[in-house]
Amino acid sequence: MADEQDESPEKFLSQRIEKANELLKICDTLDKAIEGLPKLRRKILAELKFLTSLTSSELTLKHSHIKSTNLLFLEAVLLTVEDESDVTAVFKPFCFLGPNSTKLNCTVDIVASSGCCWIKVTARNASALHRTWQGQGDFGDKDIVYQAEELQEASKQHLVNYSTPLVMLSCLNGITESLAKALENTGIYVKGKRLPDPGNEALAHVDHTITDGRPCVHVQECNCVNLDVTAMIAYVSALTNGGCGFVFKEAILTEQAKQERQNPVLPKLKIFFKGKELFACQSAVRDFNAILKTVGGEKEQERARALLEKVTIVEDNPSIRSTSMQTSASIKERSKIIFGTGDSLKAITTTANVAFTRAAASQGVEFSVFIHESRALTELKESQASLVYLEQDVT
Repeated sequence: MADEQDESPEKFLSQRIEKANELLKICDTLDKAIEGLPKLRRKILAELKFLTSLTSSELTLKHSHIKSTNLLFLEAVLLTVEDESDVTAVFKPFCFLGPNSTKLNCTVDIVASSGCCWIKVTARNASALHRTWQGQGDFGDKDIVYQAEELQEASKQHLVNYSTPLVMLSCLNGITESLAKALENTGIYVKGKRLPDPGNEALAHVDHTITDGRPCVHVQECNCVNLDVTAMIAYVSALTNGGCGFVFKEAILTEQAKQERQNPVLPKLKIFFKGKELFACQSAVRDFNAILKTVGGEKEQERARALLEKVTIVEDNPSIRSTSMQTSASIKERSKIIFGTGDSLKAITTTANVAFTRAAASQGVEFSVFIHESRALTELKESQASLVYLEQDVT
């Protein structure tokens, strides 16, 4: 490909517009479950809008106008998303406590490996990164080492299954040997072609290594499970124990019965619980028993007693980060105690309370959770319900 400066600004602009449209198409092929994907798409659209505006601008078109866009960075993000495994989010914000308990914010370009890898992406050339690191960059340039270390500090406060996510720097246009070593010495993984430091260009003929960008990262197995009220109810419910073939007078119960026929909850819970130690805090058990006493059928209560015999009941002991959350419509005191006790136990909380987990995450507190669908106690409702043909949900 010819050097960009050898091309006319008009041709260069046309290529960038074509590239922006290409990135939008790639964006549309990615997993829609990736958090922040709409944000990435909006950023690309904004760049496309800017580039398109240059085609009708009265200003004399120059290469510098076209190069001022963020398109190369967004391309690097997309390429990295395609290259990494189990990407869950892009441009995900996190808050963390800095020196003197100052509240700070950072954005992780890509969260991969099911949350266990935080990736910072850069499309800057290796020489520019190196000069900024040595304090010779332009005014406003941010030192990549400082940025990566900031992510590293934030990652220590956002554990995944109680393990610190790995911070990785992905360098689309390479990185100098000295800068790579400085980053790796702080525990940051570096992906990108290794290039000689500025002034050592004589070494450029050496075959420098390109790291593969796939460190050994995996979700650490956690053998402690914290049961919230919704999990205990789902486990003992008549719905999940063979009683899902009914149409109830209550529409919500009929819908849950249909969901259970299509997507049984109990087998998933049993698989998740297998080989793990089960815990529940006193508040959760107290509320569970109160609900059972009010609306639980005889068999549901029998299953509840059998379940609680397998559970270690512990005192309420919510973690500091759970109690520090502001209460809201979705964040109740009881949930703060139950999830917070699981947090103190370093256990995964099993729950159907998605509203709480999302609201907590919006306040910067992400709990280790296993989510399942909600199921109510229905045994006492069966006498007033009618049977349905199970075949109707199979087709």
